[in-house]
Amino acid sequence: MWWQIGLWANAVVALAYLAIAFAIAKPLIDTGQLRSNALGAATAAIFLTCAVHHGGHTVHMLLPAVGVEKSKGLDLRASYDWEAASWD
Repeated sequence: MWWQIGLWANAVVALAYLAIAFAIAKPLIDTGQLRSNALGAATAAIFLTCAVHHGGHTVHMLLPAVGVEKSKGLDLRASYDWEAASWD
């Protein structure tokens, strides 16, 4: 059960980070500042990498359900206890 809570928590966090990255990058792209505003581009990139990281946890926990990466996915599932699920 704890891994399922961790899966959903990581999915929500990944979507939130993705939304933040989009909210930062879209105005930069629209105004043509993506290359000239290095700080803004780097900030968007940081949030994008955070989204990929948490999305990766979500995908790895789902893969055993379709028969792929069973050992790694099951190990990640087993690593979730109430502390990890609460933290996420």
